[in-house]
Amino acid sequence: MPDKLAILFLAAGMSGIALGQTPDYRKPSPAEWPMVGGDWGNTRFSPLSQLNTTNVKTLKGAWMARLNSGFGAGFSQQATPVIQDGVMYITTGQQDIFALDAKTGAIRWEFRPEADPRTPEIKPNAE
Repeated sequence: MPDKLAILFLAAGMSGIALGQTPDYRKPSPAEWPMVGGDWGNTRFSPLSQLNTTNVKTLKGAWMARLNSGFGAGFSQQATPVIQDGVMYITTGQQDIFALDAKTGAIRWEFRPEADPRTPEIKPNAE
């Protein structure tokens, strides 16, 4: 019997297609960062025009979030975040997942699996 959750996602996706609301991920999104690299081609390009060569030097951080996840300060974030509907989704090196408010940095929810994400140490044969 098919997984009920898979059927739900398929139905939701099909309803978006039928209504013409499915985004074209082959091109950069005009308002979101819906996947790593921005689009299927991983172009890392945004058509937004608020930032340009004359004002980029004035950029400053808007917020910072301490996630208390990862194996240390240098390894706290695992991947490029994605942004959809004002929510920034981030994974960490410890395999935790966070959803943050993209404007404020407030944590909306988090998932911390119980599995140990570290690769076991491989010891050479003692001969």
